[in-house]
Amino acid sequence: MSKEYYARAGASAHYFYASQAGRGSVLVRVSVHGRSGPLVSLCGIELIGRKPSAVEADIIRYIQDRGLDLRMGCGGDISPGDSQVWARAERAGDTSVSAACFCIEDFEYHG
Repeated sequence: MSKEYYARAGASAHYFYASQAGRGSVLVRVSVHGRSGPLVSLCGIELIGRKPSAVEADIIRYIQDRGLDLRMGCGGDISPGDSQVWARAERAGDTSVSAACFCIEDFEYHG
C-alpha cells in the first residue's frame, strides 16, 4: 500500500497496488487529518479536530440508540456498524485531536 499526502486538503489517499494484470492501483482509504483536514461528520457527529473521547462518546451513543455493532481497529479506532467510517485520534503536539478514515467497501481496516 502507498500513501499520498495532500497538505492543502488536509488528507491522505491510500492506494493498494494489485498484482493482477491490468488492475493497477486502487484507492482504498482516505484519511482526514485532525489538525488540518476539512470538517467532516457522520450522521451529525463532527469527526475532525475534537477531543477523541468526546467523539468516541458520541459514536457509542449513536450505536446504542440504533442497535448497531461497535467495530474496533487494531489501534483503537472505532466504527459504527458497517459504515467503513473510522474515528481515530492523532497526535497534535502534546495532545491529541480526532481524525477520521473513510474506506471502500470490503477493505479490511487495521487502524
